[in-house]
Amino acid sequence: MGGRRLAPWRSSEPLRRIRLLGDIPFIAPVTNEPGVYELSIVRYPYKVYYRVENEEVRIVHIRHTSRRPLDVNDL
Repeated sequence: MGGRRLAPWRSSEPLRRIRLLGDIPFIAPVTNEPGVYELSIVRYPYKVYYRVENEEVRIVHIRHTSRRPLDVNDL
């Protein structure tokens, strides 16, 4: 990824929220797709979709909320 695409993630808030998943993996609500959770990044237009597998958090998708809604069946 280029530097411009990563710019919002250089802020401490998005990274703090993602790191929090390591301590509290079930902090976000589950989606309609069983086992897939949706974490909203406060003050930023992003959602992080992830699974918890064998005590590990696996991010499966990061989405800008101005795009069309995500079909979780695509994950």
